[in-house]
Amino acid sequence: LSQRFVDGFTYEDGTPLKVGYYEFDENGKMVILNGPVGDYFYKDGTMLKAYQLVEFEGSYYFINDSNKLAKNKRVYLSQTFVEGTGLEAGYYEFDANGKMIIS
Repeated sequence: LSQRFVDGFTYEDGTPLKVGYYEFDENGKMVILNGPVGDYFYKDGTMLKAYQLVEFEGSYYFINDSNKLAKNKRVYLSQTFVEGTGLEAGYYEFDANGKMIIS
């Protein structure tokens, strides 16, 4: 969608739509990607970039240096990443879907 199509449109949280590619279902309804999709993490249809700890539906996901979810990995999260989450800095395991394993 070009600028003329997205002008004045926002997501439910008020974030404006950006120029870019969007998917539409068989009924013509826009498909907004949110959460983990394949190896990547999306927020309001936008793929998030590297080095982020993201909370989604009560679980945490970490986006690594290749903009992909940390799947089947052990990652050290410094205070910078865990600030405001209630988690402590340290090593965390992520499962095959990229979800943090909290024991």
